Amino acid sequence: MAFKIGRYLMAVRQDSNIDPDALAGKLRIERSMLNNWELDVSHPNIDALLAVAAAMDVDVRRLIGLKTTTGRSLFHPFAKKDALQWEHQGSERRQVALSIVLTMAAEEAAKDEDIHAALVNYYEQLIQEKDTRTDMVINANNIRLGQALGKTQVSDTSRDEYNQLLQLAMDGLRGK
Repeated sequence: MAFKIGRYLMAVRQDSNIDPDALAGKLRIERSMLNNWELDVSHPNIDALLAVAAAMDVDVRRLIGLKTTTGRSLFHPFAKKDALQWEHQGSERRQVALSIVLTMAAEEAAKDEDIHAALVNYYEQLIQEKDTRTDMVINANNIRLGQALGKTQVSDTSRDEYNQLLQLAMDGLRGK
């Protein structure tokens, strides 16, 4: 089951009273591409998702239905149901990892090509992989991202976020 974010994109856009034609114009994309994203026919790449968040002036994590803070705030009426489904299917870690990857991308992606490439790969695999492979995706991508982070200076916030990804991997190994 691929990760579905389309209804979150649509809900945030509608909550923000943004016309789909206006958003497509701001993003310099065809309206049909935005429709495909909102209908989960396809998904935006990481850069496009960041651009959507900027165009609507929302936290990028809101576009996936969940914002991680000390606790968790569920933004949409159907997000709580989805969170229960993700947990039941064993993919809650994928949702948390996706939130962390998007946060890191918003902070670091433009600064370093290797980090950007590692985050793009991480995002794509989290969006596309089946739930049964979540732990393998997180573990493999933590290694790639760690190598990219080791080659350049990054913020303490990004280091902390990477440590959160490592903790997710450890939790997966422990069966949490």
